[in-house]
Amino acid sequence: MHYLENNFSPIVEYDLSKIPESVKIAIQVGTGDKLSTPADSRILRDKIKSKGLVSYKEYEHMGHLTFLIPNEKVIGFIGDTIDILNQYYKSTVGNNIE
Repeated sequence: MHYLENNFSPIVEYDLSKIPESVKIAIQVGTGDKLSTPADSRILRDKIKSKGLVSYKEYEHMGHLTFLIPNEKVIGFIGDTIDILNQYYKSTVGNNIE
């Protein structure tokens, strides 16, 4: 994992089995992210597939700093986020997010 390669503190492993199956999880990953790499995100995805994972998507060339300059990639990400929220949040409160 990239944390160890860059001499960061040891990784803390969370007990993912404690996540209730009723919790819906969407993972959105920027392939250019240096803080949370796609490789790390794929490991997380594979660990929680059997839990409440409802969506996993990688966005080409996006990273944490992508959101400083709005562009079509950011707009697509925001649209995907709203779609996911509407699909899963609406079922609990009965409203769409606009």
